[in-house]
Amino acid sequence: MASDITPGHHSDPHRLNAPAAAAANQASPLPQKRTKTTAVQLAPSAGTEQRGPLIPVTDWNQRHPWPPIGGLRHLIFHAASNGFDKVIRRVGRRVLIDEAAFFAWVDGNGGAK
Repeated sequence: MASDITPGHHSDPHRLNAPAAAAANQASPLPQKRTKTTAVQLAPSAGTEQRGPLIPVTDWNQRHPWPPIGGLRHLIFHAASNGFDKVIRRVGRRVLIDEAAFFAWVDGNGGAK
């Protein structure tokens, strides 16, 4: 019966009327756009060595021509056996390369001296 329906009342009980919808929109703002991280500089804490910038693996070749990303991924995969675990930092699923530790690792593993 159409006469039983009051103004602002909808057949869908989950649907909000206009004033309630406006209040709901103000209470929960839209999520902010995420920005891409290119490098992170960590401040040294007490008792830790100085670290270089942490560069995401996917951004490595924007800063350095060598090694290519595939080469870095090979080193990361075998990090436990080749000592590369001292170079990488894992934050969730993200893998970051400590730039200063990387070049120290290259020098210690037969790199140019």
